Amino acid sequence: MLINYGADVNAKNNEGRTPLMVVAYMGREEIVKLLLANSVNVELKDNLGRTAFAIARSNRKNVVAELIAEGPAPPVKRQRTR
Repeated sequence: MLINYGADVNAKNNEGRTPLMVVAYMGREEIVKLLLANSVNVELKDNLGRTAFAIARSNRKNVVAELIAEGPAPPVKRQRTR
């Protein structure tokens, strides 16, 4: 996954949509969870002023909307290995 190589999870496309907005539209629960666990900003808006939550709700992706409403997961502390 590109996240492991430092990809910006909050990058926007030409329509102002972030990866979270795209997968919210598609209803991809597992990818939403992955993004939420990687410091995604749920408050960003696209060029039409919609958040990922609003996009999910308007497309009847209620489980995804609930995941987004709960917000980002707390950061995972990684232990150093020798």
